[in-house]
Amino acid sequence: MAKNEESVDATVIPKAKKSQKKKKAAKPVEKRDRIDWRALYLYAVCLITMLVCLFSVVSLIRNGVSFVYPDPGYLDPNTPGGAAAQALAN
Repeated sequence: MAKNEESVDATVIPKAKKSQKKKKAAKPVEKRDRIDWRALYLYAVCLITMLVCLFSVVSLIRNGVSFVYPDPGYLDPNTPGGAAAQALAN
């Protein structure tokens, strides 16, 4: 048993060697004065998305208000009999 313990201690696991590659310096990014097509496309998509969200929020608010405060029904005074004539009679 003592021999096994010694062999385990004697076994050394080698460490992984790090690669010795030299890192290349990053190229400086060139500044462009013009707007490219990709940026223009992204701006257009963002604008359309914001407009859709704006109109959706306005529509939700209007529908919520009309649900809480419904529009009173229209009573036609020229209808013979029915609910409109009874409402006007009272």
